[in-house]
Amino acid sequence: MASGDFTLIRDLDVLKDSFTMKLRIIRLWTLEDYYKKDEIFAIQLILMDEQGKKIQGYVPNAYIYKFRKVLKEGEVFFIKNPNLAKMDEGKFQLTDQMQKLTFTRETTVAPCLDFSGSINGFSFIEYHPIIVGTVPLNISLDVIGLVVAIGEIDARNEDRKRHKMRIQIQDVKVCFYYL
Repeated sequence: MASGDFTLIRDLDVLKDSFTMKLRIIRLWTLEDYYKKDEIFAIQLILMDEQGKKIQGYVPNAYIYKFRKVLKEGEVFFIKNPNLAKMDEGKFQLTDQMQKLTFTRETTVAPCLDFSGSINGFSFIEYHPIIVGTVPLNISLDVIGLVVAIGEIDARNEDRKRHKMRIQIQDVKVCFYYL
């Protein structure tokens, strides 16, 4: 596939119903079925393009048979004809994209051997924007630091997904001064 034949995450368009993306799976996990604990309900993914932009992916139960043995964490694929769906607002987001890729019956996946992007997908940010509150509270952030304190789990909310734990991290730059 030629280098210009795929869509980057920044160029996604909900009005486009047929596109191909070149993406690395940087994280993959399964969700078990609530009623049948030994069965998989869905596959969730974090995918990254060569520019380092990330998007969440989702394989619903109906298509697990098609993608379960193909999709591998760390591997790069050409993903053709996924659906583009809106992320639920207000929920914790693992990427800064307001859309997610949903794998369907029409979606095809082919291995890609030529990928010039990052291997691990980290996108570290400075501490200052976090401290002054200029980053959203409901997104995942990459930071490096020394964990200096861990609090108890706050389980006051009945929804387990909303349980929180405070962790105090010391800036890595400050840590180097102590060596």
